[in-house]
Amino acid sequence: MLDRIPGLEVIMPHLGGSLLYLLGRYEDVAGQGDAEHPTIDYLRTRFYFDTCSFHVPAVHCAIETVGVSRLVMGTDSPFRGAPQRMVDHLEEAVPDSSDREMIMGTTAQQWFDPKDSTRNDSKQKRSENETLTKGAR
Repeated sequence: MLDRIPGLEVIMPHLGGSLLYLLGRYEDVAGQGDAEHPTIDYLRTRFYFDTCSFHVPAVHCAIETVGVSRLVMGTDSPFRGAPQRMVDHLEEAVPDSSDREMIMGTTAQQWFDPKDSTRNDSKQKRSENETLTKGAR
């Protein structure tokens, strides 16, 4: 479906559940199917993941798998407490202040400000990701 709707971007709650942690298993079982690209390419260019997990290793897994630019702050408020709880959690999980700033607002701000020059179209993101993916193989 992502190949048929090239501009579609997806936001996954709770760091994508087990998706990022079990990505290797999913790919072993399902493979690439009819998709034009490997699953990881779509996750790194078309998906965003909210940070609502309150588990530091899960945040680290997400950053290592898709990169900090694919994370946005999620709080699960009011069920999990005030938004400050997530701010405190991110301060623990993401020591770099510029990475935290990206997660806590810069990335999401792009969706609401179409003139924001930091937002790349999906085609450019895919091209950058393909370069990274080829270098990692």
